Amino acid sequence: MPEPRYRLIVLDLDGTLLNEHSKISPRTREALERAHAAGVAVAVATGRSYSLTRYFCGDLPLSGPQISYNGAIIVDPLTEQPIFLQAVPAVMVDPVITFLQERDIFTCYYTEDTIYVLDHSPMEVALVPPDLPQPVRVPDFGRLSHLPCIKLVAVGEQARITDLRSPAEIAFGDHLYVTRTSPVLLEFLHPAVSKGAALQQVIDSLGLSRDQVIAFGDSHNDIGMLRIAGTGVAMGNADAEIRAVADVIAPRNSDDGIARVLDDLLWS
Repeated sequence: MPEPRYRLIVLDLDGTLLNEHSKISPRTREALERAHAAGVAVAVATGRSYSLTRYFCGDLPLSGPQISYNGAIIVDPLTEQPIFLQAVPAVMVDPVITFLQERDIFTCYYTEDTIYVLDHSPMEVALVPPDLPQPVRVPDFGRLSHLPCIKLVAVGEQARITDLRSPAEIAFGDHLYVTRTSPVLLEFLHPAVSKGAALQQVIDSLGLSRDQVIAFGDSHNDIGMLRIAGTGVAMGNADAEIRAVADVIAPRNSDDGIARVLDDLLWS
């Protein structure tokens, strides 16, 4: 087997590793398993939890440190325990909740292992697959103040989230990391948290250089890691904002974009 060009492959989940059916295609799985067999570490970097990464990825060999909650938590895949965790500053939790509730936006309070909400919304399908434990309903977010908040998430129709992003960045951009993770999700995290910052930690922990890393993404929250990686790859289904910072544009996630790029670049 030829020597691989990269030592770490980092993959966004939704819209990147997963196709339009929220599955990993056979061709993409084979490409990643081949890379793993050659000693390349494979990591997922997602806004979702580590448990959901495992749910969607099944037995895909995930050997590198796994980035979840947009970098707020990094998990050791061997122990499945966090090796890094950074919660939202407690002083910022209530202002964000108030900001979203004043705009009548469905709001979620994430702890390390649970999503809390106040009521029901048809948009909940964007949070957790229906066959997994659903968000826990509470009468008041104030009852959660003793639980570290990993992130706050606004959920709404695409047009509402588009309109919300700029006011949210103006209101909180100096104090929090505000990022759009899908067309229907806007997230608020600790200001030092991002996929890019987490990827730099992973690179350092593995003793790699940036040019040994290739990263794939499609959304606003992937921009930092595409810039950190030696080769940043935007999926063909990514917005122009993401494609503009990428070194390579892959085919769409529904067209085996990851596998086709790895076939071209990993073994060159």
